[in-house]
Amino acid sequence: MVAVPVALGYGLQVGEILGHVEGEGLVDVGPGGGERGERRGGEAGGPISLVIMTPIVQDLNGRGPLPAAGGAGLRVMASASLHGGELPGMVDQELADLIRPGLTPAQARVLTVASCPGVTDVLISASSAPHWRQAADAVAQPSLTTAKLREITGVLASPRPGHRTAHVRPPRPRRRGPGRPGGAGRGVLGVGRAHPGCPGPNRKLWDGALDAQHAFGDLDGHRPALLAVHDSVDDGTAYRAELSVRVDQPVLSHDPILQQDLQLPDAWWTGLAATLERVAAVSTDRAAVRQQYMERAIPEFVGIPALTISCWTTAHADVHWANLTSPLRLLDWEGWGRAPEGYDAATLYAYTLLQPDTVAHVRAVFPVLGSPAGLAAEATMCAQLLQTVARGDNLALADPLRAWSEELRRRFVTASAI
Repeated sequence: MVAVPVALGYGLQVGEILGHVEGEGLVDVGPGGGERGERRGGEAGGPISLVIMTPIVQDLNGRGPLPAAGGAGLRVMASASLHGGELPGMVDQELADLIRPGLTPAQARVLTVASCPGVTDVLISASSAPHWRQAADAVAQPSLTTAKLREITGVLASPRPGHRTAHVRPPRPRRRGPGRPGGAGRGVLGVGRAHPGCPGPNRKLWDGALDAQHAFGDLDGHRPALLAVHDSVDDGTAYRAELSVRVDQPVLSHDPILQQDLQLPDAWWTGLAATLERVAAVSTDRAAVRQQYMERAIPEFVGIPALTISCWTTAHADVHWANLTSPLRLLDWEGWGRAPEGYDAATLYAYTLLQPDTVAHVRAVFPVLGSPAGLAAEATMCAQLLQTVARGDNLALADPLRAWSEELRRRFVTASAI
């Protein structure tokens, strides 16, 4: 199977695909993290829709990647994407009735993809059980005829009053990442590589996004859901492709360190605090911070003994401004796990030290900061970043971190005297 679901939609040739990936299986992650099923055998995947019509038009003319994939013995799995809102605006009820009377616009879009002659399977994600049933009903409909498909593509290739034009020419490949607004697509694809069976911390990062999907779901929309995962092994190297819900909002900072004060609504701060509280309440055996590290790093970089942790909670463990958007989305869940109480708050605080107004807001929203309960988490985060400063990184934070470490030493002395 092709590990990258964008392969056919963005111009990779079947020969190139077969030269890189061999059949394994795709696990499609359903709502709340459940696995909907596993496909095995030679397969190819790609976005096919009424925006990316090139594969449909080529297939109707007996050329392009879909007939080539079928000729190579591959099953073709099409992702019926909504292209970040572009399709709902293009396919209204009038066009839905042209496609097949009685269907909703969403069902008409899905049926068009499912009817493409070279397509053997359709990958669908839905935001609710009723939407999922509607999509399944659409796929179960009798396929559209070749003549009808030609009529549909002809209509969409011509300008219609009040509608955007869908161009039949091959789309230019779009490179997007989380938090970067951009072109059409149903999600964001990430591909990783590692040695099979990699143990310890590497395995934690490898499974982080999938574990987070099972543990948290989408956190009421504040975490981009993981839609699908594909694993394969080639020549002793393991590969994983992860397809996540696309995030349209830009991140609040392109640098983890906040470079200017932000004016965020109170509801955003309340939502962040509530989301991190939900994360903290989840039980896990994953570790984001280890006692052994604290025992070594805190004395070296903060100058106080490592503290005994009375409360371990679950943390995202990478809450900085390049992983946050507004409206609230919290990105990058690879490293989540157990950490000292208040660790996420301490992380955000550390990356806000250059902006006094926003850092004051962080302290106000997270009262664990400055409290005896948060001392261990603050000392751990301060030590981690001072260690990076010693390696020549995050130098802009050097002076604020040293001032923070002095404050932590004073608090430790005070707490020890009680």
